Amino acid sequence: MAWDDLDDIEYTLRFALQRFDWDAADEICRNIVERLPSEAERFPDKRARSFLQVLRRKRRFAAMGLLAEAFLESGLETAQIRRQYGQALIDRGMLSGAEPYLRQLINEPETSAPERAEAHGLMGRIYKQRYVNEAGKANPERARSDLQRSFDEYANSYTADPIANTWHGINMVALLARAERDKITLTGATDYRALAKTILSTLDKREEDAIDGLWAWDLATQMEALVALGEFDIATRTATRYILSNGADDFEISSTLRQLLEVWQLTNGEPPGYTLLPILRAAILQKEGGGLAVSVQEVGQDLKKLQESPQNLEKRFGSDGSQTLLWYKSGLLRASAVCRVESGDFRGVGTGWLVRSTDFFPNQTPRPMVLTNAHVVSANYSDALRPPDAWCNFTLLGKRIQMKSIVWSSEETSLFDATFLDLADDLTCDPLLLYASAIRWPPPSRPGSARDLQIAEPPPRMYIIGHPGGRDMEFSLQDNRLIAGNAQKLHYRSPTEGGSSGSPIFDSAGWRVVGLHHAGRTKMPKLEGPTGEFYEANEGIPILAIQQKTKTIL
Repeated sequence: MAWDDLDDIEYTLRFALQRFDWDAADEICRNIVERLPSEAERFPDKRARSFLQVLRRKRRFAAMGLLAEAFLESGLETAQIRRQYGQALIDRGMLSGAEPYLRQLINEPETSAPERAEAHGLMGRIYKQRYVNEAGKANPERARSDLQRSFDEYANSYTADPIANTWHGINMVALLARAERDKITLTGATDYRALAKTILSTLDKREEDAIDGLWAWDLATQMEALVALGEFDIATRTATRYILSNGADDFEISSTLRQLLEVWQLTNGEPPGYTLLPILRAAILQKEGGGLAVSVQEVGQDLKKLQESPQNLEKRFGSDGSQTLLWYKSGLLRASAVCRVESGDFRGVGTGWLVRSTDFFPNQTPRPMVLTNAHVVSANYSDALRPPDAWCNFTLLGKRIQMKSIVWSSEETSLFDATFLDLADDLTCDPLLLYASAIRWPPPSRPGSARDLQIAEPPPRMYIIGHPGGRDMEFSLQDNRLIAGNAQKLHYRSPTEGGSSGSPIFDSAGWRVVGLHHAGRTKMPKLEGPTGEFYEANEGIPILAIQQKTKTIL
């Protein structure tokens, strides 16, 4: 039977795309194109849409266009394939080539309402891109006309179904805001802030009715509406939820980034651009396999701006340097496994994080557990929460799960201040990576060695992700040097507050957990120092010490 090997072909294509093996993916598509004329049976429509969709999500628009064109020539002229062919042409800059395909879809009576809305959206994208390309150039009237036509395309679908077509509505918001900045009056214009509030209300209702929360595009729309309303802090938190959602891949995030840059004109130097743009760019690094496409013109413009900057900040003093975008992205991904420990009435009392059961209890069934302080959740401390009155709120995942039971908890007088808990429901999230080695600081030196005559190297940095004061998630990135460390305790300067108890302590290299934060004092006894000497420090328990204890228990 013809095309009976499609399961294997699609699996191979998906595997190549997941490994960012673009050459292999392109070869698979070329093989299908060459095979199409020789097969007696037509390529299955459903599988054709699936192939084009997986190529789109990884932004392989050349291969997507090649394959879609071959499907069309073979007689497979369904609405979705024609629309996806138009998408591929648009994202390769062939705006005029895409327009007739999309206009034909809109005008055909048999085109379904969802496909017609998608086609209107892509037509809006064509005229929007033309406006962006033409704005400020020689023909302002043509630019104004393209902005109006883009607005009309989006408005057509949004007014037809404002509940379903919120992404058309948010494009109306963006274009109205741009028109206001560019001093252009659009026919049919309305208050874009009021429209943004209406869209947010629609999405709030959608989220209430949804079993698994909002989809990726809904979160992107929500974030953009918050930008329109000046709610920048909430927009940043929503951006984090967006990039961590299952539906957000290279295509989705790159499209959102383009909208913020080209239409909203956000920049790295001003809010909300200096928080939103790095989050999206960091996510694209991961989705593209570690690479970020930047044009020579963009690099040149950035260098020129830096050289012309009055601060001219090109020096580095001391031992501190900058961190890469990939480093920040790694920390952000780790943060999804960190939760706020709450009481039943949503009061935040501490922090917890996901671990693998077998990392601490080799004989236990492999599963995710939550680790926090015993003084936060246990039966051994009078003020601690006790399951089932304790909850874990994974704020970046939008999941709040009840704690089922205590697996093991340290005694009140012990050195460990640790509790391991099972959750009442399943959670799809990777536990944190551990650095199960001894950390000693200052490192030992040989008496009389040359090193004793030199200034000691900078001590390591300790990074903490938690919920200080029961607030939203925060990163402790400043004043965070390790002061002292031995087999039982770590002392560090990383800022914390009540509510940080139970937070993971990360190393500076690979965001691996080195310890469990549990206390802080303005007069902390010096670690292994003379009796009666103190310093300001926070204290954590090395993860290796906890492992050595738990592996002998259960």
